[in-house]
Amino acid sequence: MSALERQCTLLINYDQSSQVDVPELLSKLEGGDTNEKIDALKQFILMQLNGEAVPSLLMTVIRFVLRPQSETHLRKLGLYYLEIVDKRGEDGKMLPEMILVCNMVRMELENPNEYSRGSALRFVCKLHDADLVEPLISAIRPNLEHRHSFVRRNAVHAIHHVYAKFEHLIPDAPEIVEAFLSNEVDLACRRNAFLMLCQCDQERAVMHLLQNIAEVPSWGETLQLSALELIRKVCRQNPMQKGGYIRIILALLQSAAAAVVYESANTLISLSNAPTAVRAAAQRFCDLLSTQSDNNIKLILLDRLFELRKNHLQTMQELLMDMLRALSSPNMDIRRKTLTLAMDLVTNRNVEDVISILKKELLRTQASTDVSPEVLYEYRQLLVHALHSTAIRFPHVAPTAVNVLTDVLGDSFGPATTDVIMFVKEITEILPELRPGILEKLLEALPTIKVPAVVRGALWILGEYSETPQQLRQAFMAIMDNVGSLPFATTKPDPEDEEESSETLKAPQEKTVVLADGTYATQVAEEPTTLQASQADKGPPLRSLIINGEYFVGVALCTALTKLAIKVSLTEGVSQELVNKVKAEAMLVCASLLRVGTSGLLPTRINEGSAERIVTAIRALNGDVDVSIWLKANREAFGTLVRDKRAKENREEQKKAMSDQVQVFEQIDFGILRSRRLAGGNEEGTIDEMDLIEASTGMESLNKPSRADLS
Repeated sequence: MSALERQCTLLINYDQSSQVDVPELLSKLEGGDTNEKIDALKQFILMQLNGEAVPSLLMTVIRFVLRPQSETHLRKLGLYYLEIVDKRGEDGKMLPEMILVCNMVRMELENPNEYSRGSALRFVCKLHDADLVEPLISAIRPNLEHRHSFVRRNAVHAIHHVYAKFEHLIPDAPEIVEAFLSNEVDLACRRNAFLMLCQCDQERAVMHLLQNIAEVPSWGETLQLSALELIRKVCRQNPMQKGGYIRIILALLQSAAAAVVYESANTLISLSNAPTAVRAAAQRFCDLLSTQSDNNIKLILLDRLFELRKNHLQTMQELLMDMLRALSSPNMDIRRKTLTLAMDLVTNRNVEDVISILKKELLRTQASTDVSPEVLYEYRQLLVHALHSTAIRFPHVAPTAVNVLTDVLGDSFGPATTDVIMFVKEITEILPELRPGILEKLLEALPTIKVPAVVRGALWILGEYSETPQQLRQAFMAIMDNVGSLPFATTKPDPEDEEESSETLKAPQEKTVVLADGTYATQVAEEPTTLQASQADKGPPLRSLIINGEYFVGVALCTALTKLAIKVSLTEGVSQELVNKVKAEAMLVCASLLRVGTSGLLPTRINEGSAERIVTAIRALNGDVDVSIWLKANREAFGTLVRDKRAKENREEQKKAMSDQVQVFEQIDFGILRSRRLAGGNEEGTIDEMDLIEASTGMESLNKPSRADLS
């Protein structure tokens, strides 16, 4: 069995591909310089860990490595070798060389160099044989009074190890460490001593904690964490003592160390389910969420807040605005989790503030220049989804949400604008009272919309939900203004562009090339001119999209004009002359689009489906098609789709609400009856509101009888 299987104090990877010359290494270890000895000893340590023991090497290390005159690093490597070497022979008896080892370690424990003492004390912590440790006890104790904190810290470690492994060798270790803890000023030394008492003599540790309860807030971070660990351990063993430590926990919640605050909040939640305790812990989680810069820490804090939301929904709703401060982080995982948590905590009381924050975040993305476009698009989509879900759940803030959403239609928000127009369509269908305002917003934004899918959605809304004569007139005129002059394209350039076009035309380019057979030839290259190159960039975005070959936008345009013209014809009090004029203009747009799409002047020809749809629109304007297909069928189909979607969302919300609902068979906790259950031992103790009030007001609860005793 190799030393690696017997010892666990040292693990090093070893490459056995190269051959090792043992005699040469031994000669370097005996007579080489310091660097050669270090290299040779490292090689022997690797061999020993992998079961390749060298006979008589232990005596060589004692003679030539562990001498007081040796270099400090070399002696430290010698101690590493002593950790892994076999200390007993095949008969189970201690090797004679171990006497020399004990003497050497004892000399190191008394060495004037503090780092040599510290290394020797750490070596003692790796010894698992009482016969080796026993001669060193008298040399370990004086190190507790050494002037250097490094030595005292490792001395406490050594005493802790000896007492845990061989209690009979130093039975008064708790008393020694307790006295050391009372007089020590170094933070690391105090932490090691307190941890030793927590693990070896818990009663002494508790007594020290209670005697210094007023000084706990001024302790160092590591010592405070050890105190919290002790509190959790004590409360698990004796739940009746939970209320006695609430004052310490509340004091540590105000610590300047983030780790202490986090552990204090976790401890408080584990000991109490009272709303005051949950609120205090959650508030500290939110504070850490806004102050810590590490993304992993923020994700952990959000997970803790998610867990609190399951059982303390109302308490968490009060802290929603503090949680939303995490949106300032550039990390998308943090933003996504924050918005998911926020949507579960939105109520009628805080929904307006949430809408305001989401609006600010959406507008802030416009000024962001140091973030990649993909991240911005994803974040905008998250904000748009949050605004939409909020508007659907709380109709009284829907106007504000719709105004925010429609304001970003004309901006180049990427994929987010497509989601915006879909949500606007849904809100327009669900909330009829918002339709006039939405139509006005769309008419204002139409000249600035450049995304084809958004243009199609805006045209569909204008054609579907414009009802009054004024709305019909404004929608028809706005669409015609964005279409521009007809026809869409001509084979001859405009007079204004003729001079410019003549300047931009390039003469054919000639160049001499070498052919495959070695002869020379002249090659003429002429750049073909296309129609859309001079006309696509002119006019409103709607016209530019059509000239660039976006026939789906053209179909949506024809459909919207057809619906508006039919509605005008069905409106009472409208003259026949106006009806004919509107229908004629709509037919002209449809015919022009159909002609330019089949002429070959545009980059692509119109497809059969789009052409058939435009022809159907012309026939509907001419009265050859039933108008109910245009006015009722689309809205009914979309209304059914929206209702099915809402029904599915309602089922999911009800299912989620049922999981958070308190079951009828769950016990109701009455404070007046709790004392009897505690006195009878039928329930574990917990921290209630009265304990929190007493601790927060400074009332001492440790020396007075509990309510369980009064019963």
